[in-house]
Amino acid sequence: MTVFADVSAMNAQMGDVGAWSEARLVAQAGAQLPAADAYYDYRIWCSRMQLHPHGKMHFFRLLTEAGVARAFGGGPRAFLHLVLRPAVHVPEPEVRRAPTHEQIAELRRRAGLAHYTLTPTQLADLAAADALAQAFAPQADPLDDPL
Repeated sequence: MTVFADVSAMNAQMGDVGAWSEARLVAQAGAQLPAADAYYDYRIWCSRMQLHPHGKMHFFRLLTEAGVARAFGGGPRAFLHLVLRPAVHVPEPEVRRAPTHEQIAELRRRAGLAHYTLTPTQLADLAAADALAQAFAPQADPLDDPL
């Protein structure tokens, strides 16, 4: 269910606030979305979309002009009949760390290449081969260990 009846007119009028509202807001009768929570979510969304967020008061004004009802109490306290969509967890990309000098020396020693210079690609291939060899190496059976 969309929050606004005319999405294209709303997006043209509100820009990134309109795009955020369509991506993150859901209409729910009787609900109240704290204004601070909405603005915080908007700023995170802008950061992820690599956009510069509007200031808090401009953000509140754009939503109000688009027809979002607000509850007041010394300022915009909450937006009425709206909730945030549950956030979708996006896993962080795996960070591959460069091997240390000690690891490189050990890989070269194991491969019998201690006296050769290897390119980073060759080192990565060597590390992958070493990891496979260790993964498939015969494991000692703990039941065969004499007490």
